[in-house]
Amino acid sequence: MTKSFLAFTILTALMAITAACQAATPSFAPTGTGDTSRRTITVTGEGVAVGKPDIARLNLGVDILAPNLADAMRQNNTRMTAVIAKLKSLGVADKDIQTTSLSVSVERNFERGGQGAVTGYRVSNTVIVVVRDLSKISDMLEQATQAGANNVFGINFGIDNTTKLESDARAKAVSDAQTRADDIAKLNNL
Repeated sequence: MTKSFLAFTILTALMAITAACQAATPSFAPTGTGDTSRRTITVTGEGVAVGKPDIARLNLGVDILAPNLADAMRQNNTRMTAVIAKLKSLGVADKDIQTTSLSVSVERNFERGGQGAVTGYRVSNTVIVVVRDLSKISDMLEQATQAGANNVFGINFGIDNTTKLESDARAKAVSDAQTRADDIAKLNNL
């Protein structure tokens, strides 16, 4: 082994040991006064607030397969219009109905090999509906499917206005951080 390779190996090992020691040592930041003899410890707090859901989001869709694209689009539009009209008649506001996707795909028969013969066109349209009266969910689903919706992709429950919960969580986080800081101060006889 040459001396330069041995020196490089020792230097590399010292650097690794130094890095490991620095990683294991708590990091202290000087205070803003320029006095580097004072050190700070940063604490974080955790706060959680939960609430009862007051809204639901229904993910409803209409899926149509037809021999040609124009028919598939027309049928899909007719059925989705009927679904939306039914939801509005049940008290859902315009702002609570939002189209989330519209897709068109080509259906092919690959039994004959090659690229496959076109057998039809599938048009899928999906809306999210915000339900503000949770007691109406079952009725809305039933009537929406009777009006033409043939896909229900899920129901998600949530809270419409989370401002109070967020405020409560912040207050709990600050209180938790203060408790942790007090505990650290006591452990250090401060």
